[in-house]
Amino acid sequence: MGKSSALVVTALGAAVVAGAAAGLRSRRPLKDDPAADLGSYLVDHLTGSDAALAIVTRLSGSQRYSPDGVLFERLREEFIAERRVVRALLHQLGSSPLSLKRVAGQAGGAILQAAAGDVPGTLAYLRTLESLLVGVQGKRCLWRALRSVDLGDTQTAQFEALEQRALDQWRDIEVARQRQVALVFKLSG
Repeated sequence: MGKSSALVVTALGAAVVAGAAAGLRSRRPLKDDPAADLGSYLVDHLTGSDAALAIVTRLSGSQRYSPDGVLFERLREEFIAERRVVRALLHQLGSSPLSLKRVAGQAGGAILQAAAGDVPGTLAYLRTLESLLVGVQGKRCLWRALRSVDLGDTQTAQFEALEQRALDQWRDIEVARQRQVALVFKLSG
């Protein structure tokens, strides 16, 4: 197993342990508390966002002078803005963005950031782009879910716009991924 693969396995292991610990807490139904459940759901998404932000920050630096660098810098700025929305919702619910799961996720994200492929034309870079695609799709699910939740003053139009942004992000990452597929799997001379 290569150094990057060992780092990824370590990061995933930390995430699994944190998830299991959080799962044990959530299996003890003390009372029906939709606000607490929504807070937990938002923290889960914030945890995933930690890793994604770390990766696009690294890629925006390593790809600074390439077309993908422009994409990653834009994604970094958008991810930061989206995190503000999630944090504001957590504040509105009276929930904390801090959790054991999030600490483990941040540690895993740091490891994934270090292991993320950032050399175009490599399988590692292709896998990194695919990981970002999965994360953006998960974020799209978050925005779509929030459109159905009564959050008082928060307008569903904001979540519709954020869902559309996630679709745009997915499309733009997919364009970069397709370029990499052509490079990585070029079988003929």
